Amino acid sequence: MSKKRRGFQPEQPATGGSPTEQSATGGSPTEQLPGPAAAPSRPTSRASTRRRARTKPDAEPRGGLERYRGVLIGGLAILGVGFVGLMLFQGASAARYECESLLTPPPVAADGTPLQPATAGEGEALPGFATTDLGRTHQPTGSTVRFEFCPPTSGEHWSDASRSPLRRAYYAPGDSVSPGNWVHNLEHGYVVLAYQRDIDEAVLGDIREAMDAAAPGELAEACGLPNKVMVVPFDEMDEPFAALAWDRALLMPEWDSEAATAFAEAWQDSPQAPERAC
Repeated sequence: MSKKRRGFQPEQPATGGSPTEQSATGGSPTEQLPGPAAAPSRPTSRASTRRRARTKPDAEPRGGLERYRGVLIGGLAILGVGFVGLMLFQGASAARYECESLLTPPPVAADGTPLQPATAGEGEALPGFATTDLGRTHQPTGSTVRFEFCPPTSGEHWSDASRSPLRRAYYAPGDSVSPGNWVHNLEHGYVVLAYQRDIDEAVLGDIREAMDAAAPGELAEACGLPNKVMVVPFDEMDEPFAALAWDRALLMPEWDSEAATAFAEAWQDSPQAPERAC
């Protein structure tokens, strides 16, 4: 019997046939021709998101002024605050009065009495000496007032209901008062006891006692005051102590309570005071 009749088929070559035929006859898929590789899927994660964000192009660069805008605004604000502080400091520390000279007593006789004393009654000498009238112009509060001599007994002064004239009081060495304040008190008939600041506490106590011990003037009771005498610190004086009234002064090289009290009682609310007021 021939091989043909027995249905014998010749063996196909290992390399023969198309890939389609091999697949139909049960050929191994590994023998198929490779196709284009599929792109692998990329997992989405926070890390990958951050990486993509970092790869975004930067914003357009800002100009110099825009870049330092915050710094410039802050610097200008600091400069503004500093300027205002400087102005306030200069205003507080600037001298608020000027003196052309220091007041000195008039010439005296050999026995020490003034050559031209003021008198009352039958030749009775009154305490202190007369001074030149410097006027009584009102100036804006806080402005610099100027005097021909110091301590002044008249002249320019401020007019402020809260600080000029001053409230009757004892003003300590550290208190901020000036002639711009208390010359207005002189104009109202007060007597001002002035002292230079570098004196002993015991002497300050004596000055305060003299202020309270003086008898009242004509208007004190109507003003609700024990008297119209007050005490202020003032350094621009030829002597360390002075008793002052309008156009009248008593300068003392040493504190003299008796002389100061006599001056206060003689010159409170005197007729020469321009304004008889509280």
